Amino acid sequence: MRNKGFQRGLLLAESTYYFRNPESIFDRMDENYNNPRYDEIDELLARTKFEVIQLGEPNKKYLLSIVSGKTPENIHYEDEDGIPFIGARCIRNERVELDIAPRIAKEIHETILKGSQIKRNDVLVTMAGTIGRCAVFESDEECNANQAVAILRVNTENVIPRFLAKYLNSRLGQLFFGKLQHIASQPNINLEEMLRIKVVLPKKLEQESILGSVSAIESQACHIEEEINGIKAKSNRIMFEELKISVPKEDAKTYFFKTGKAEQSSYFTIPFNNSIDRLSYHFYDPKIDLLRKLTELYSTTTLNGIVNKPIMRGEQPKYIEEGEIIAIKTVDLKDGYIDYDNCLRTSREYFEAVPNAHVKRGDVLISSTGYVSLGKVDVYDSDDPAMVDGHVSILRLKEGYDSYFIAYFLRSHLGKPQFEKWWTGSSGQIELQPTDLERFVVPDNTEKGIPLKRQREIADKITETHAYITQLQRQKKQLSLKANEEFAKLLGLVKP
Repeated sequence: MRNKGFQRGLLLAESTYYFRNPESIFDRMDENYNNPRYDEIDELLARTKFEVIQLGEPNKKYLLSIVSGKTPENIHYEDEDGIPFIGARCIRNERVELDIAPRIAKEIHETILKGSQIKRNDVLVTMAGTIGRCAVFESDEECNANQAVAILRVNTENVIPRFLAKYLNSRLGQLFFGKLQHIASQPNINLEEMLRIKVVLPKKLEQESILGSVSAIESQACHIEEEINGIKAKSNRIMFEELKISVPKEDAKTYFFKTGKAEQSSYFTIPFNNSIDRLSYHFYDPKIDLLRKLTELYSTTTLNGIVNKPIMRGEQPKYIEEGEIIAIKTVDLKDGYIDYDNCLRTSREYFEAVPNAHVKRGDVLISSTGYVSLGKVDVYDSDDPAMVDGHVSILRLKEGYDSYFIAYFLRSHLGKPQFEKWWTGSSGQIELQPTDLERFVVPDNTEKGIPLKRQREIADKITETHAYITQLQRQKKQLSLKANEEFAKLLGLVKP
């Protein structure tokens, strides 16, 4: 049976037939819920020696409450002061990332959204879009959530919040989310369905013991992550050092990209005759002055001046399971590499019908829409035919420009402020038009700029650090997999 296409709500090239007994159907007649791939759930549950409970057990022995957030119409987001408003994008890698959350007024938090206030030790679960990402809220900061997040308040006498989050993030937990979700253009799961999830639940002392064993492995991954962050900081400085642009370290911390939140407030005025057709503070923020240093030291041009075809976005693909051609989406751009393995596919026939969406080795790909995704930059480094979807812009460079140098430049603090300057939109629905991307300032390749040979020397130095980061990331991923395997093993969910 071919499952991948069904799971993503896509049409397969072949049909599959199976039967279900009426007593096993409950109130769900849809294909996804009844698909045989979820038979593994019962197989895994049958292996454990521990008690199996239902998350929504009625006497609140395990779960005190479950609510979802909501997003009021015409909600206004604060710039800095205010209450973090958690959405699905803030929950990833088993963490709640408050620093990328928009802010709402305290009055709204305490009135309209009083029912979705988040407390320390609440387990947060994404319930729309990407289903089933879970994390424990481990802060005392006041916080709230939008409609894409479920808030689970557990009975800590019987359940350790981190244990529940770890279980829900495990393979078995994710199988439940996969089975219970509704497949649509925007996949979702409701609270009642979430309460049907069965949890392998040892006694509390055993939960602590299991978490202790897993934490010993995860701490190794944390040390590697700290090393990765240090090397990334060093890599980010290479562009400045090589271009001999002096920027105090503390200045780099003041950059904020798309979040609307800096570590410090700043006030500035712009003479009327210096303004153009934009009144956004992003467009005139003093951090853009860093580009003036670049133009004082080097001859510069714009992205429009270094491409050999107009900058444009791709096309929305028609996905098929066994397609010959990969279609690269924003999620496949990792701001350091392209995740070819997880790209969806389209037919050669459709591919040939959209020549403007084709990419070739050396193309610089830029994610151009979305609050989280906008501004990711990667180089297509394969000879295989491929295309990009309508959210990715293609830069095909003229001879004399190194693709990796341009990509690294755009990822640096000389490029990021330009993304922040030129994007348009609001409330998370932001984008960067190709005509605005064309205006980005970059060094040209003349002797007074950065000649091709020098571009490659700089790119090679940065690439060397990235290669080491990739090596460390593999080690970290292996440790994460090992921690997950240990968790499943200790719950008795793997074959002896």
